[in-house]
This record gives sequence, C-alpha cells and structure tokens, in this order.
Amino acid sequence: MPPEFSGFLDYYVLLGVAPSATPEEIRQAYRLRARELHPDARPDDPTAADRFKAVAEAYRVLSSPEARQAYDARLRAAAADATHHRQRAEPRVEPTLTLRVTPGSAGIGRLREPTRFYLLGELLPASAARSWSAPLDLAVLVDRSSSMRGAKIAEAKRAVKPLFSQLGADDQLTLLLFDDRTETLLDGESPVGALGAEMALDAASPRGATQLAPALDSAIRRLEQGVTAGRLAALLLITDGRTYGDEERCLELAERARLLGVPIISYGLGLEWNRELLDRIAAISGGSCVFVDEPAQLSDLLREAVERLRATLAANVRLSLAPATGVSVLRASVIAPEIADVYDASNAANASDGRRQPGESVTVNPGPLTARPALESVVALWELLLDPAALTPDDTGYIALGVVSADWSLGVESASFAGRLSQPARAPRLPVDGLGPLEPETRLALELLTAYRLHTQADQLATAGATAEAATALSTSALRLRSAGDGRLADEAQRAATSLVASLSEGMTATLRAKYAIRNLNVFHQLRHAMRTRLPSEAP
Repeated sequence: MPPEFSGFLDYYVLLGVAPSATPEEIRQAYRLRARELHPDARPDDPTAADRFKAVAEAYRVLSSPEARQAYDARLRAAAADATHHRQRAEPRVEPTLTLRVTPGSAGIGRLREPTRFYLLGELLPASAARSWSAPLDLAVLVDRSSSMRGAKIAEAKRAVKPLFSQLGADDQLTLLLFDDRTETLLDGESPVGALGAEMALDAASPRGATQLAPALDSAIRRLEQGVTAGRLAALLLITDGRTYGDEERCLELAERARLLGVPIISYGLGLEWNRELLDRIAAISGGSCVFVDEPAQLSDLLREAVERLRATLAANVRLSLAPATGVSVLRASVIAPEIADVYDASNAANASDGRRQPGESVTVNPGPLTARPALESVVALWELLLDPAALTPDDTGYIALGVVSADWSLGVESASFAGRLSQPARAPRLPVDGLGPLEPETRLALELLTAYRLHTQADQLATAGATAEAATALSTSALRLRSAGDGRLADEAQRAATSLVASLSEGMTATLRAKYAIRNLNVFHQLRHAMRTRLPSEAP
C-alpha cells in the first residue's frame, strides 16, 4: 500500500528521496522506482499497477516546481502536526551556514594547452551554531554469518546492547541480523523497554553465508518513513565478510540511501571483508567505512557514531559544481570530514555519478555537517580541465569557471546557496603563461588525497599478493604525508611498508590501520589548523 502521511500520500517516501532532493535526484529516483514497480516486472503482485500509478503521480507533482511548492506546504503542515508532541521545550536554533570556494591558484594566465585547475569548496557554520535537535531513526545491521563466530559476534552484541539505553523514547531503532537470510528484531520502534529484542540479540548465533543486499533493502525501506517525518536517519553496518553475487544491488541501494540523505556507516572486522565494496557504499551514501582492528573497539565506535549524529548541524549536505564553457570536471572528491573519491570522468562505472555531459553538474555528498568533536566543515575538491580554445575573459578580465552550489536538510525543510565563480585572467605576481602556484590549502588537500589513494592501491596490491609493490606505494605515501606536515601518519605508513615485507598478515593489519587513519580522522582540519598557526599571515 502506498505510504500515507497525515491523510495524504507521501510522495517523497513513494519515490525514496529526501524532501530536499534536487530535480535531477527526483528524476533518478523515479527511474529506479518505476523499474522496480512496473507491473511487467511483478506479474504475481496484484498491487503493482496501483503502486506504479502512485509513483508516476508522485513524479508528476514533484517534477513541477509549482505543484511541488504547493505539496511541500501541505507536507510541512502535516509534519508539524504529527511531531508537535515530540518537540522539546527549548527552541531550535537554526545554524547559519556559508559556502567558501578557494581556487587552486590566484589567477589564470595565457594557456597554451589543456591545463588542470583545482577548486576547494567548503560548507561551514558562519557563526556559533547549535545542533539540530531531531529524534534519531537508526538502523543497525549485524552480520551473523558463520565467519562471525567467537569474539566477533560476542563483541558485536556487546556493542549494540547499549543502544537500548543510549537512544531515547523519541528515537526509533531498526535492528536486523543477517546471513543469507534477514531477521528483524526491532522494526522502527522505540528501543526503550524493548526487552524482547534485547533477549533475541543475546540468543543470536552465527550461521549461514553473507548476503548483504536483502538486509540493506529492508533497512532502507524502513528508514524512508523517518526521513520524511523530519527524523535524522543513519544506517550502521557491522560485518566481517564478503557478500557474493549482489554487489551491484548493494551499490544501487547505496544510491537510494544517498537520495534519501541516509549515510551508511560500515564497520569492517578483521581482514576478510570487502573493502572496495564498502568504501564505495560509503562514498555514494555520504557515510563512512571504518576498519575495526580488534572487535572490542566496536562499543566505543558505535557510541561515538550516535554522539556525532546527535551533534548534527545539517543533514544530506551536497556540494555541486556546474562547469562553464571550456571547463570540464575530471574528478571530484570529499576531503573532510572523511576522504573519499566520488567521481572520476575516466571511469564510466563510477560509484555515484557515472559519465557526465559537458556542462552538467557534478555533486559530492560529504554526509552530515556536525559539531563534534569540534565545530567542523565539509570540504570537497574538484579537479578541472581548462580548454584554452574555449576560455574567453569577459569585459572585466575575468574567466568564468562555473556555478558552485550547496544544499542541505534541516528536518522537513531545506536550504541552499549558489554563486558564480570566476578567476582573473591576470593578477599580481601571476606568470604571463600558465597558472600561479598552488594555494596552501589546495596543496594540503591534494597531498592527503594522493596519500589515501596510494594506501588504497597498497591494500589492493597486498591482497593480490604483490607485497613488494604494496610496500613501495606505502613508502611513497609516507613522503606525501610528511610533505603535508603529518609526521605521525607518515611514520605509520612507513612501518606498514616494513611490516608487509616481513609478514603478510601483520603487514595487512598495519596497512589497513594506516589507510583508515588517513580516511577517518578528519586529518585535513587538523593539519590546516597547524598550518594556519605557523603561517597566520597566509590564513584566509
């Protein structure tokens, strides 16, 4: 049956998108839903035709700016009525956010051939901000396949059980166990007093093989309701293995989570889990992927994840660049809060965007903007290619590079910012030919991104048995990290390189520890702060 929200159909739930979805995201979601629900694809489902018609009507309304505006007004009123009894006495203070764009160099001289250029985009609070006081809608997926026997399943249970007391009466918890079947212990319910679910978790024992897609599908379908009702949703996944035969379906579900604004946070136990798949799921959904060296670390990691969600300033953050004539996007990456490659024009099977037409916007989804452990920002890096044959300065001597925009969600409302970006064709101290030197912050972002890519390459090489080549990649990464100013991570990378040569098992553990330390620890903000402290006159 189509979902209803205070007396009328919830079109956002029908399409599986957040209320802040862009027109392009609504179009993508409609294509996914229409393919899934078409009567020809479900000949044994007597409700398929009605559901397909409902999805088509939802797309008709939400694809029209005027009809969507009227519908959104009804949705906000209904959401306010439905959630009034949950509102806290303390009024919510909306964070004021601003978009900052830093060009990679101060200006553009005369270009004789296609030239790379970088843009650093950052969404950050313009002033002191307080977190978004919305109830959580959390889905937790626990792998209970045979490989989880022993300490892994025991520590997974121990880590999940505190959520029953850490979450409040207004929060909702979906708890699923999965192997090659999915078992639901809690289905979007208040965890307070859910003694039966806690006892069922205690009684769970490992069995079967790993089949991830059905569990992801069940969890995301459940979270669709909470997102539209103004809840802050996230999916936590605990696994130690590899799913087989449904990897593409998992990526499709990550795309659905992205459209909803639901980050998928994965915790990989040990050495055998599918890092390439879970890294891509994190990059697509705006989530994260965490290496768990010791299962006993899980309790602290889950507690920290919930605390960060509680400190959310804005959810479903997106940063986009629509390039101008003569400008094309080669790559787009998230730099903070966690490093991830999102778009690569050379790869048609790219995680979330695929190939783009000239001038089409390229978007990154960095995940929520939070205020923990400190006031943070989300940072993206676009690598561009400038075509000198198509670039033309305007009457004021500036070259247009494109339009940079940001949008985000606050409950059932959304906000956005957009601005045109241009660079002077001539500037003081700029060479007549080519570009000026890289700006310090752009150079720092590139050093960290390159180091992370080298660690990822080392992981792949070591997994394939090419330990000497993996050690070389790690040593090169150590040089990049030292150049970026992080001697500690550089030393850790070099120790991993040495360890790989001596012992594959110990070396792999050290390699993954070093790789995810770069990715997960908000290194960019830490190093930028140190750089600004050393060079206050160069800080923007």
